[in-house]
Amino acid sequence: MTNCISQLPSFCGLDAPKKKIRLLVVEPVLHADPVHCTIKYTSLKDEGALDYKAVSYVRGVKTKKCIIWVEDMPVSVPVAAAEALKNPRSPEETCILWIDVICIDQTNVRERNNQVALTGEIYRRTVQTVVWLGLEDEFTTLAYAALEQIYADVPLEYQQRRFESRKGPGSIIYFGQSIELIKLLRVAVAASAVRHGERERIVTCFIHVRHW
Repeated sequence: MTNCISQLPSFCGLDAPKKKIRLLVVEPVLHADPVHCTIKYTSLKDEGALDYKAVSYVRGVKTKKCIIWVEDMPVSVPVAAAEALKNPRSPEETCILWIDVICIDQTNVRERNNQVALTGEIYRRTVQTVVWLGLEDEFTTLAYAALEQIYADVPLEYQQRRFESRKGPGSIIYFGQSIELIKLLRVAVAASAVRHGERERIVTCFIHVRHW
């Protein structure tokens, strides 16, 4: 078992000037089964680059780990990352994803710094950004229903507004670290459209999860 993708036989370094990134091709998986995936490489400079979804997830407890299979080798990753890879899709779907904790060699400081600098562009180039906030529980179910009712009572003109940060479309606003705010975010962020240039991408926060 490895904690680092650099130990995989197919591993290649990323060419920074060419803006190379790694992507995960995740095979269909049932919720109870481990994730199996392979690695592909693409360049953000290439007009014919692979379409992919970016996955952002709540880190959770860092010490909680589980195994996913990358190129038929066991890799230890945070439990939250594994959940984020298997939940936002149907069990019959193969999908191409970018997720930082796996697609970046976390042991290579230079690569990590180069990839962090590309993060904004990585998210802008996605066909969809998936924000994984964790599995639902009894409290999120109640709160989500309440928020849906509140949203239904909001005048239409306010529902249609897009809220953007000072840095413009596509920017992500990070809220405080308090537990109460985190609980609120887990249920408040439902589905909104974020505009990047001329393309519309949907940011989806998965709260209600079917256990396939």
